[in-house]
Amino acid sequence: MKVVVGEVKAQKGVIRTKIACMNKEWRIEFTGDFMVYPEEIVFQLEEELGGSPMTLDYYILKIQTILSKAELFGCTVDDFVSSFQKAFSEASRVCLEY
Repeated sequence: MKVVVGEVKAQKGVIRTKIACMNKEWRIEFTGDFMVYPEEIVFQLEEELGGSPMTLDYYILKIQTILSKAELFGCTVDDFVSSFQKAFSEASRVCLEY
């Protein structure tokens, strides 16, 4: 299993995107210093982004669409996108070789 992390500084702290890849399947997790209401939105986002790797545009649209349904405190949708882009860039290089 390979794991990569993308991190960005948000207004109230750090947002981390972790991508774990194994057998061409990705598991994606968001952690850090943020509050999202309702909290279940983050779990929904992680679940919908996981699975077989897709294009960056696909992921960005999914993140924007799902987080637009939530109230974010101390961070923005763009912070999540930036964090994901950093992890995605590394995962595309590291995980697809795996």
